[in-house]
Amino acid sequence: SFDTQTQRTENQRIRKEQEEDREAMEYEHQYISSGSFAKEKRPPAKRGQVMMQMARTLSNLVSPSASGAAAADGSKKVSRDSFTREAS
Repeated sequence: SFDTQTQRTENQRIRKEQEEDREAMEYEHQYISSGSFAKEKRPPAKRGQVMMQMARTLSNLVSPSASGAAAADGSKKVSRDSFTREAS
């Protein structure tokens, strides 16, 4: 009776360890395969931040010289508040 109980407890302990190992492996696989090994997650962007970032990126793509060389000497300011098109 004592041997059976000891064997049962030992089996439960082994089963629990195997389950924990499996969970750890699954977590590790998800963590590594996501491509962001040491990168921490950022909090979600506040209202309007995504649109402003997109506008900033697009305006830099459309006229990169305006934000680089011309902005360095201060002769030309780029307005990021409006979507005006340059004369072609």
